[in-house]
Amino acid sequence: MIAAYLPTSDVLSLRLCSNTFVSLTQSINFWKSRFHGDGERSYFYEAKDIQSLHKLIWTYKSTKKVHNALSVRYRRRVWQLVSLIADLMTLDHTISMNPSPVLPSTKDLEWLHVSGDIFTNGEPMRSSIGCRPFITYQINNSCDFLQVTVFTCTTGPVDYVRGMRFESSDGSWYMVGYCNLGSFTTFDVNGLSGFIVAVEPRGVHAIKVCDRDGVQSSWAGRPGRALVTERLLRQQQVLAMKVEVDREEPKRGQTLRQTALWFPSVPPGNLCLNQSSFTGHQEQYSAYEPLFWSKFTTSGNESCDLRRIAITYSWRISSIEFHSIGGSSGVSTSRLGSCKDPQNSSVAILDIDGAGERIQTLEATTHKYHDINDHEYRMLKYGVNEWLIELTSCAFATLRYATKFITNRARYLRVRNAESTDTKRILEAKAGSTIAGFFASQHPEYGLTSLGLISECFR
Repeated sequence: MIAAYLPTSDVLSLRLCSNTFVSLTQSINFWKSRFHGDGERSYFYEAKDIQSLHKLIWTYKSTKKVHNALSVRYRRRVWQLVSLIADLMTLDHTISMNPSPVLPSTKDLEWLHVSGDIFTNGEPMRSSIGCRPFITYQINNSCDFLQVTVFTCTTGPVDYVRGMRFESSDGSWYMVGYCNLGSFTTFDVNGLSGFIVAVEPRGVHAIKVCDRDGVQSSWAGRPGRALVTERLLRQQQVLAMKVEVDREEPKRGQTLRQTALWFPSVPPGNLCLNQSSFTGHQEQYSAYEPLFWSKFTTSGNESCDLRRIAITYSWRISSIEFHSIGGSSGVSTSRLGSCKDPQNSSVAILDIDGAGERIQTLEATTHKYHDINDHEYRMLKYGVNEWLIELTSCAFATLRYATKFITNRARYLRVRNAESTDTKRILEAKAGSTIAGFFASQHPEYGLTSLGLISECFR
């Protein structure tokens, strides 16, 4: 679409020449191009997931009014730098069904090799020109591949191949490298006979997939000025592959306290986060998915009694407040979540019956939506909160979570019964400790989502 590469003012002027060009400004793809790539409003990256033509036009006009404001000029300048590496931040490490299969005997086989300028771990790199392998993947093509997906990412003016996914005729699949759901190309193939590769010292820029029938795909990625080789192209069936990538695999065993983005601050070390209770996903360890935490007891030897739980809701949970009495501060209130309370919202309340009663168990039921497409919060596909609170005659529902606060006196703030497709979990503090707070992630539209427990040891 040529119009996508033209300034908006030129396209609007074309309408004066002929009614034929009027349809250009009614195209959602045209207005999307204003906010993508090198578009005039690319710095307003929040708009890239808008799917409504009316909202795109409204957003473009609204940003035009402040286009030369000082804060927007700063934003454009910073975005010009950040956009060069923004695609790298979306890479996700996916474990394949069989990440390290046994390779066939290589005694009578010929290995073909293509790479950038590789430096081993002990060699210093010259002016950052080159690549250093961190992970090696192996694939045994014992079954014919029917589909190949190539994941790429853009860094400045060039693309790099960051991962590949191979699907076999028996239904199994293998993933090597990293996936980028925002930039990938899928090819249907009849077996695999090799690749045509565009490569330069820093790595592979683009790949063509060649199947057993001699059919070559289009480029996945942009070859640009990189050198092209057919070294990996043979007429025979590919039996095995080894792939090396130059980005480290996310380290296993790191805690949420170390790796998550915490608001308002990192929880102190004397609090136990009960990481196994967290209903979120491991992407919270590396992606921009902040965790909000709230503690409703005091630290040290001061006593603090939880007296009330107040949940603010409309069609979703926007916040949970904990009211406590005790300590040097007297009455205190802590809040979980920072979403703005919607208009006409209501509050459900559970009063705690004096000292000695405490939250003992949290019964959480997670409903997963696999087809969710939301850039602001990709974690929706791993379980979104659907709450239905029952308090005497009070009942309400929001979106994807069923939760039940249970005290040690069998009183509760209850959530609706789970559906047959939901997954129920009982969240409890570790032995010798008591629940002292919660941490959660949130979505600007769906409210509080993934949930975990904070506990303190008995004193």
